[in-house]
Amino acid sequence: MKASRIRHVVPATIAVAVTLGIAAAAASGAGLRAHVVPPAGGPDLSQMALRLTDVPRGAKIARQRYVKTSDFVAEYDREFKEGTVRLGGKRLLGLESDIGLAASAGKAALFVDAFHAMVSTKKGRSTLAKQAAKGTGLGAKSVTVGPPVNLRIGNQAYAVPIRFATPFGDMHMVIAVHRVDRVVSTFYYLGSFGVTVPASSAKTFARPIAQHMHDGLMPAATIAPSITGTAQVGQTLTVTTGTWTNKPTGYTYQWLRCDATGGACVGIAEATQQTYVVQQDDVGSTLRVVETATNAIGSSSSESQQTAVVISLPPS
Repeated sequence: MKASRIRHVVPATIAVAVTLGIAAAAASGAGLRAHVVPPAGGPDLSQMALRLTDVPRGAKIARQRYVKTSDFVAEYDREFKEGTVRLGGKRLLGLESDIGLAASAGKAALFVDAFHAMVSTKKGRSTLAKQAAKGTGLGAKSVTVGPPVNLRIGNQAYAVPIRFATPFGDMHMVIAVHRVDRVVSTFYYLGSFGVTVPASSAKTFARPIAQHMHDGLMPAATIAPSITGTAQVGQTLTVTTGTWTNKPTGYTYQWLRCDATGGACVGIAEATQQTYVVQQDDVGSTLRVVETATNAIGSSSSESQQTAVVISLPPS
């Protein structure tokens, strides 16, 4: 049985949960803009989705691309080829990993909260089951949506099991939604007929995705910092801040004294400002600076090119 016959159940099911859950918040400006690719300086969503290296060898990717969306600023979807991914030795019929970039961490949390709010009630799960039953094309005798499991990964992470009772046998699917800051991961996987896949098993995929999201939200230098000024005793050197992704909120500096080729660098004690006055001890050396950028996720560093070899003051 082709996974494509029930694949479209997943976005429809999540859409129902989110639409109903955030309807009351729409008036407060919760709606998100639609783009095809992330805005300049934003994270690379393609590096956050589940990767081939995250699953057992033999998995293949069927397609991957940025997609238009009304839920996120940008979204990237990666779909694995049917039957090529294994989970605990069981071959999965389908697996897809989607990554959405929200305008803020608050709006990302709203998306996840809406999903969780619906699947936490019997009425909500019944609504989703009816929505899922409409789209299977399998003539399901019944569809059951189980209660959510808190995966305790990232900032928020929930998974729900769905069982399709079909004339061909039971099929089990898990849908998981989790968040790291302003990035939301939605993934689903589908077992073959008679293969049970519990919601708790979603941790296997959620952990590496959460790590990718965390790493992708760290500041990253696209242009290293640079040093302006003359490498001469008594002169003031100044750091020109590099260009960074993911909106750093602060910067720190450490000046380094290096050999004439720019190697064997050692930190200069108390030289931690954006400017540095060249000292007599620097003569014959070159200087570098390490700029560390910080945002809500963490810190990353980038090192400048070395200066010219420091010279002494000219004779008076």
